[in-house]
Amino acid sequence: MTNPISKIYKVRFKLRSPLHISSGNNGDGITKSAKVGIEPFIPASTIKGKIRSNFKSLLPDKCCNNEQSGTSWCECPVCSIFGKAGYQPSRIYIQNLKYNGEKDLDTFGIRSTVAIDRFRRVARDGSLAFTEVIDNGSFEGDLEVYYSGDSINYEKQLIAAIKMIESIGKGKSRGWGFVDVEVTILE
Repeated sequence: MTNPISKIYKVRFKLRSPLHISSGNNGDGITKSAKVGIEPFIPASTIKGKIRSNFKSLLPDKCCNNEQSGTSWCECPVCSIFGKAGYQPSRIYIQNLKYNGEKDLDTFGIRSTVAIDRFRRVARDGSLAFTEVIDNGSFEGDLEVYYSGDSINYEKQLIAAIKMIESIGKGKSRGWGFVDVEVTILE
């Protein structure tokens, strides 16, 4: 087995619309955005799931993960980079994306929503809800990949899978969570 090739990418998500990644309700009736202290962030697991899904869609005939049991080693590009069940660890490590923008009153907002009864075509009783959103700014973080074997041959597809992300979080039908993605190779 050859030594893995390590590459680091800087990933930046610039908001095109309000963003909400839920962290639950704190009792005041407002669904809060994911934050560490007062700093909003995009969880790495959210980003990794989107990248894996996009990467897999770029290589439809390459993944044999569905055909093999969870205990056997898989050499397909998806499993060799993202890992799989059993003991085949992931070789891609993503930081939580940190907020990079002005923290003023125009950054955070509260949006109201009402659930609709689709059969009666009216608002459901007691369905008024409030959601905290981030209105503008960007999120940045590093993504490190340890390519092994032939997986380095799929670097362009991995970068394309990252750039394919168009939206993150909750509320896409309301026009929330749309982003522009930039990827820069650091090493």
